Amino acid sequence: MILISTDWVFDGTQGPADETTPPNPINYYGVLKVVSENLLPVMTRNWAVARVAGVNGLHQTRPEKQFEQDPGFGNLMMAVVERLRQGLPFIVWDGNVNQVATPGLATEIGEMVMRIIEKDLCGVFHCCGGEGISRLELANATAEGFGLDRALIRQELVQTGPNHISIPRDTRLDASETASRLGIPLLSVREMVRELRKQVDTSENGEWAPGPLSRSKYGSGNHTVRARDRLV
Repeated sequence: MILISTDWVFDGTQGPADETTPPNPINYYGVLKVVSENLLPVMTRNWAVARVAGVNGLHQTRPEKQFEQDPGFGNLMMAVVERLRQGLPFIVWDGNVNQVATPGLATEIGEMVMRIIEKDLCGVFHCCGGEGISRLELANATAEGFGLDRALIRQELVQTGPNHISIPRDTRLDASETASRLGIPLLSVREMVRELRKQVDTSENGEWAPGPLSRSKYGSGNHTVRARDRLV
């Protein structure tokens, strides 16, 4: 049994937290995840916790989906791309939001989870990228990687929700032990941006290209497929 958990099990002062760092959640979402993590070994002998962080990528089943910024890091990269492609400014949120994290691509996170299953591994895993980064730095790196105007990006203090909801500021994860156990490399931010741009370009052509983990597993041939065929 695999539980998909989150980097928000940490309090925002523990980063970069590794797989053995004791969780210390500061909101109900994190508490529920930690409770679930603790129950899992009691329920089954064959268990794994996959903590994901800042999931970015395309929505293959909902290509019309509009990406918006949220207090976490999820979909931040595509939110930047969509705004800047329209020549519109992008305001990077400051304030009561997750300011630093270790984001990952949905395709790579999915492959990491699949490897846990295939290797029949047990324990806690950090399924994310290999580099911690701030919101503003990620927005700028995304603009640069997509050849968009970084001058349209600025950071402002904004009110994003009720002040009584605590959000961890720094949720960087150390995934080096996970990478070693799964036998995979972790993507840098630059590699992640380059891979996302490839996925966007192929998706706009009505195709879908698997991430580098898929390509390394299944060979170096042409694995670009029509998006509609992948959904069958």
